[in-house]
Amino acid sequence: MSSIAYLADENMLEYHRVHGNRNINFWRIGIRNFENFEPGDLLFFIDGKHRHPKSREKGIVGYGFFKQLREMSVKRTWQQYREENGFKSRERFENAILHMTKEEKLPDKIQSIELNNVVYFNQPIFLGEVSDSININLESFIYLENEEVNRLLEKGYDHGIDTWYKLNNDSLNREQIKKDTEIAKLRSVLANIKIDWTQEQARLISQYTAFNKVGNIAYLVKDNEVEIFIPVSSAKNQFYVILGIIYKIKTEVQKNTQFTLVVRDNARPFEEEFTKIGLKLLYT
Repeated sequence: MSSIAYLADENMLEYHRVHGNRNINFWRIGIRNFENFEPGDLLFFIDGKHRHPKSREKGIVGYGFFKQLREMSVKRTWQQYREENGFKSRERFENAILHMTKEEKLPDKIQSIELNNVVYFNQPIFLGEVSDSININLESFIYLENEEVNRLLEKGYDHGIDTWYKLNNDSLNREQIKKDTEIAKLRSVLANIKIDWTQEQARLISQYTAFNKVGNIAYLVKDNEVEIFIPVSSAKNQFYVILGIIYKIKTEVQKNTQFTLVVRDNARPFEEEFTKIGLKLLYT
């Protein structure tokens, strides 16, 4: 997993802010994939019109959770997402792409990064306030360390939600940023679990496409509780490894956690042993 801060089209960002859009298509003209960027990771918006008064660093104005990545023609992208692209008309959308490419012809394809649960901060945050500054000559994106993500979100919590953005999202408040911070920390903990997963474990967890995942561990967040799904291909051989994973998560995750083991029928002889220690079994 990795989080990204991306220098985006200023007009697109402003359109989404003014309209209070929480689901957007964050398009980009480059089609090279990011490294280790997975559904559930965060993409932060760098807005070039917000500059630090001294360092001239560009400010970060908000973020969203990565949902899906697609490559399509400009025409198809407009047909698929329309105003979720950040423009009122296809003409303005295409003009923005031409301005960014500095070409007279539209590219054959562009990349679409679907984002959900978008949040705008009440004032820009400068990465230099919590870590190393963003290079003032940045033209595209940078990868963020987990600690940088946590500090940005904590700073965002201090600033609160953009006032205009809140008018279009009555139920949205700064507590959402706190919840998102906890999710980011959870994903960081899961990413740091290093074991040799079997192909069968990977297959077991891959069936649950609606779940959020980090590697071969899935999770669902429900209010103040998180449910962790761990695949087990051999209850006998992996028993103590699974207990080690659970201990690490319980120690490092602040939310109340429940654990469900994704298993095959061969785990039934061990069901009582697992349930005694508070684990649920999900048979596939």
